[in-house]
Amino acid sequence: MARCLVVALLVSVVVNASRADEGPAFVRTVEGITELKLANGMQVLLFPDVSRPNVTVNLTLFVGSRHEGYGEAGMAHLLEHMVFKGTPSRPTIPAELTKRGAQFNGTTWLDRTNYYETLSASDENLEFAISMEADRMINSLIKAEDLASEMTVVRNEFERGENSPQRVLMQASFFDGLRMAQLRQVHDRQSCRHRTSSRRKPSSLLQTILSARQRDADRGWKV
Repeated sequence: MARCLVVALLVSVVVNASRADEGPAFVRTVEGITELKLANGMQVLLFPDVSRPNVTVNLTLFVGSRHEGYGEAGMAHLLEHMVFKGTPSRPTIPAELTKRGAQFNGTTWLDRTNYYETLSASDENLEFAISMEADRMINSLIKAEDLASEMTVVRNEFERGENSPQRVLMQASFFDGLRMAQLRQVHDRQSCRHRTSSRRKPSSLLQTILSARQRDADRGWKV
């Protein structure tokens, strides 16, 4: 689970190639977890774990539902779903992950969105996860037909939560202003792309790598 560090590098290369040759700056190490920072502001956490035979790449973006503007309720969750719809070079991301036996998902919260995949530890899987995350953070397809279908999925997930006593209590305590009616706002491709480009900046990214092999971290900066 330690290869998120490499994903961080590749995302930074795509976002700001001019700074790709600048090495990461060491920040601190606390209880075996090393924090680094890239020249473009992206944070990287490296967490070697010799008890695990796999690697997890997790990308956290410090953007969530609290950043939604007027008429954008549900946009953060919708964008989370759209990132799984593929890119021009990877049109079937879920199928590719499944083929490699990966466990993967994404989640959205008030102040963050994250995407992760856990695969068997190998150089090939590491490079795949890194390049895939970098690619879809920049080149995700935003199609009108996908927006229409995923909006229904997002609405259904919201409605399922209304049958959960815990979720109802949380909404009553913290989310009084977020009502289901807000999710009926129309979101088009232009607004989705605007939020993707304006919010998903390197300084708003945190990459975490958890792996069994320390060498994965060293090799990661050379991919």
